[in-house]
Amino acid sequence: MRIALGTTVVIEASTHAAGAASQAAAAVASAFAAIARVEYLLHPSRAGSDLALINAAACASSVGVRKETLRVLALARRVHQASEGVFDPCTPSASGRFSDIEIADDGSVRCRAPVSIDLGGIAKGFAVDLAIEALQESGCRTGFVNAGGDMRAFGHEAHQIIVRRAAGVDIAVTLCDSALAVSDIDADGSGRPPEHRGYYSRCFDERNSREPGLHQRFAAVTAAEAALADALTKCVLLGSPGMTSRLMTRFGASLIATNNYTDSVL
Repeated sequence: MRIALGTTVVIEASTHAAGAASQAAAAVASAFAAIARVEYLLHPSRAGSDLALINAAACASSVGVRKETLRVLALARRVHQASEGVFDPCTPSASGRFSDIEIADDGSVRCRAPVSIDLGGIAKGFAVDLAIEALQESGCRTGFVNAGGDMRAFGHEAHQIIVRRAAGVDIAVTLCDSALAVSDIDADGSGRPPEHRGYYSRCFDERNSREPGLHQRFAAVTAAEAALADALTKCVLLGSPGMTSRLMTRFGASLIATNNYTDSVL
């Protein structure tokens, strides 16, 4: 367990190979290195990060970014398009929206308008996914990564997860070769990550404008990848039940719980 991504990150791994303990330890170290790389590349404001370079770029200028950044932007674009713009990790501090971002054939990024991208939880989920990939590439037979609400497991072991909610009944989830993301956002903002308040604030404010008196939003989603699961929780927070159902079907995901719905069967 280490501190990373603004939370505690727990990584477990096992292998059948000779010298299993040392191999597993090296695999875990490789997984934490993958997380650190994502934390650097996808920080919204840290000097030199890919997101900071995109956010500071002049309109229509080309910004070269790393392959990891291209992967998560491509996923964000898929969810943005599938949700008809409901998922949009651009904060109101700039006029541009995610639809103004173009990924060129050469892998560079161009923006048609000034943007302030804050990938927030989807970046954390992506870090979990890359950590899982690092464990698999290191020859591990099972692995589990938990980064404060975004988690993923692979291998034959089933992980029993209890999602504890500040208000409401705890939810039991069995995680096996899948990912789980949880978003729990309160009205006063105290539950929002300190570096990602712009995106979560917009989620709550837009949702609350359609449902006055709403004091808390909660969503738990399982999917094949942690980044996808996290992105879909934001769609649940903002979208209609009909849209949520369509997105779950399209991406092969499952809605485990919202404020008004609980289903612990995967």
